[in-house]
Amino acid sequence: MQWLAFAFLVMTAYLLGSIPTGVILGLWLKGVDVRQFGSGKTGATNSLRTLGWKISLAVFLIDGLKGALAVWLPSFFFTNAANDWLPWVVMICAITCMLGHNYSVWINFKGGRGVAVGVGELLVVSPFGWFLTFLVTFPTILFTRYVSLGSVVGSAFTPIALVAAVYVTGMDVRYLGFAFATATMVIWMHRDNIKRLLNGTERKLGDKAKPVEASKTPHKEKAGQL
Repeated sequence: MQWLAFAFLVMTAYLLGSIPTGVILGLWLKGVDVRQFGSGKTGATNSLRTLGWKISLAVFLIDGLKGALAVWLPSFFFTNAANDWLPWVVMICAITCMLGHNYSVWINFKGGRGVAVGVGELLVVSPFGWFLTFLVTFPTILFTRYVSLGSVVGSAFTPIALVAAVYVTGMDVRYLGFAFATATMVIWMHRDNIKRLLNGTERKLGDKAKPVEASKTPHKEKAGQL
């Protein structure tokens, strides 16, 4: 294994993930720090409730690009031969990028929940698996108006989608490690959302975010974020 290349890729993946897109765009375009509103997360959903849909879309796309780059770069250093390390390097870079997004070194190890990053990673690893996951995630959000529920359901479905990709597209079965690892991370980051969903206090898509201090009072004011 090319250890220097591996170390470079892991470091690059973390630094890519740690770029706090929501914070940068919020402060730059509106002079608003998304961490001071709603859940305090930096992802696209909190950006939507705080900054509006245009900035939120930009946050989602850039965060997705961070994940896509993190799992695409290893293909330049590791070939996809039968016994190579590429699937494992991709998995580790995917995890590291998501960790960077969720715990950014630039903002005191705070961040988002990793959904947009995971979407970008999945699109590169398996476009077919991404499409199947989209067919589950989008309707869940559309009909329930819970972004967090769609994120959790989509994440839980990702390993199933990649099993299908193994059989339909001939994808290396070792990429299932990527699916289970990233899905577990996203679901874990939504554990507070899951509690609110079960309690019926989760905020729906379209609800506005209030300042963090105000949102702590009635706990149903806090929202699920990407």
